[in-house]
Amino acid sequence: MFGIMETKWEQLTDDIAKGRIDPELNVEGEVHKQLNRILQPDPQRAKSLVHEFRKGFQGIAKRVWPYLCYMTAITTGSMKVYCQKLNEYYAPGIPILSYMYGSSEGVIGVNLLPSEQQAVYALLPRTNFYEFIPVGKCDQIQPDTLFSEELEIGREYEIVLTNEHGLYRYRLGDIVKLVRYHNNCPVVEFMYRRGQLLNLRGEKTPETAIYQALQDTIADWNGVGLVDYTCTDSVMLERCHTQPRQLFPRIPSSQTLSKATKKIEFQYYVIFLELENHDENKSEKSGYPSMEKLKTFDEHLRKHSSQYDMYRSQESIAPTRVHLVTSGSFKELKQYLIENSTASPMEFKMPRVLKRLGAVDFMMNRRL
Repeated sequence: MFGIMETKWEQLTDDIAKGRIDPELNVEGEVHKQLNRILQPDPQRAKSLVHEFRKGFQGIAKRVWPYLCYMTAITTGSMKVYCQKLNEYYAPGIPILSYMYGSSEGVIGVNLLPSEQQAVYALLPRTNFYEFIPVGKCDQIQPDTLFSEELEIGREYEIVLTNEHGLYRYRLGDIVKLVRYHNNCPVVEFMYRRGQLLNLRGEKTPETAIYQALQDTIADWNGVGLVDYTCTDSVMLERCHTQPRQLFPRIPSSQTLSKATKKIEFQYYVIFLELENHDENKSEKSGYPSMEKLKTFDEHLRKHSSQYDMYRSQESIAPTRVHLVTSGSFKELKQYLIENSTASPMEFKMPRVLKRLGAVDFMMNRRL
């Protein structure tokens, strides 16, 4: 919402002033008519909004809604990057609360203490019947499951769901960590989606490790903010028609290479980053981090994933390659994925690991 407000504020304030929906917007005809019947012109409000928008969008939430006390949003998993921008840019100082843990399969848990910084959820005992697969057994076709009372605090599990709506022992694909019990009810923290892993050698690097490494890396980049990110690996690149540019130089063939190095020359992670330059005195490209700074991501990722670090030490995986993409790339990627799938815009979540060749090729063609 805030992103649309920042880029479309002139059209928005014009519609508020005139009390209508712009006829050029892609809105269904009957919906457009009904909205226009309800809306009333408010030129005074439009004028005050224009005044605030022209000052910039740093802290805009409190300036246009002075009585705003808190916001509700999904704050876990892949949504953390957007919540951070809310906290740092659009709505600093305004709490973001996550009340519920839900999915398209139903409501799974509620946050008993939404004001706490880390969102955790008590699973609803009368809504679903829960079983749990220890994360180390998730790759098995028919793994043994545990009941709620058999879990260990601090361990991670995949949720298996049975409910009255027809789901029977349905593997949700969500990996959660048991934080504590509320009476006899498990209280869990959402960690990541099982399918959103980078896995070249069995290391299974989750999106949480990727995001934490990105946070550590970007902390050293003054004046630069993260818009969005996604990942893939060299196996997917080899299957694409687009040839990858060399972010890390190849070792000349005249040098002696170990068997492992020869074997894994193209085995590596690929990160696509869209950044924004917060320094208005610098051009978009000049404000971006240097090649050397981009390479530090690999060092940070090794700190957040012991398995990845082990394979890097063994030279079984090459250093991660980081590609910066053009401004607006992730908006275009979202549109591309929605148009080429059955997902609706309301249900869409940006995938943190790209597993479709078309999507990988799409991002490779938008590198700076």
